[in-house]
Amino acid sequence: YQNNIPWASLPLLFQNTIDICRILGFQYLWIDKLCIIQHDENDWAREGSRMAQTFEGSFLTIAAAISKDDTESLFFKDKRHSPSLKSYSGLTKDGSSYTIYSRIPFDYHPADNSNSKPNREKYPLLTRAWVYQEKLLAPRTLYFGEELSRRRREASACECSGGNHCIEYDHSLSVLPGHSIEKLRLQWQNMVEEFTWLQLSFEEDRLPAFSGLAQQYQPRLGSEYLAGLWRENLVADLMWFAYPDYGIEAKPYSTNRPRKWRAPSWSWAS
Repeated sequence: YQNNIPWASLPLLFQNTIDICRILGFQYLWIDKLCIIQHDENDWAREGSRMAQTFEGSFLTIAAAISKDDTESLFFKDKRHSPSLKSYSGLTKDGSSYTIYSRIPFDYHPADNSNSKPNREKYPLLTRAWVYQEKLLAPRTLYFGEELSRRRREASACECSGGNHCIEYDHSLSVLPGHSIEKLRLQWQNMVEEFTWLQLSFEEDRLPAFSGLAQQYQPRLGSEYLAGLWRENLVADLMWFAYPDYGIEAKPYSTNRPRKWRAPSWSWAS
């Protein structure tokens, strides 16, 4: 594998992604599972600490919105069987058969900065905590789902059955510069609330999966980072509390202590 990786050994999702990169003319591609040595704690610690720079420095992030794992395709196979499309068949006056397809509009898509129930159920990618900071740090993301949708730091849009009918979503949570200290502090608290709804495969990853955003906010806040809280806003940040009934339906946010220590008890990450 130091010289090449046999094409046939790559999962279908990786093959699809490489095909897209070739079409777009990209020479380099970062895939965590290939670029980080699996089950190597030292390599994970080294590369994990650079995750913010990796995604922030990318030209484009390709997101497999509807794929449950890397064995599934990046592409939506047949739009005629889409749950948001309906078909109507009949006969003309001369007896010829016809079928008309109509699209049922929906007001959500994977590029929407939302953890709404339709988004979570339709797009497994949105339930993953590690994806949250990648979504905010990447300058632009292309989501492959039932439709193509795109997200930039400023806003996002979807095809919505045609390029002339794009719907824009303004992002209130953004790593763009220009916000006041008070707004940055409020943004941070909102991000913590959204992030803690999401799922982690390893419970000790809660702070590491949020560390890229901390690296971005620290110089702008000019404050010391304390396990998910900020020293200059410590009184307000300490007023967090858990919602036992919130979170992803399959795995609600847990108010129990993790099996292994991961943060001080006064931190929301504990």
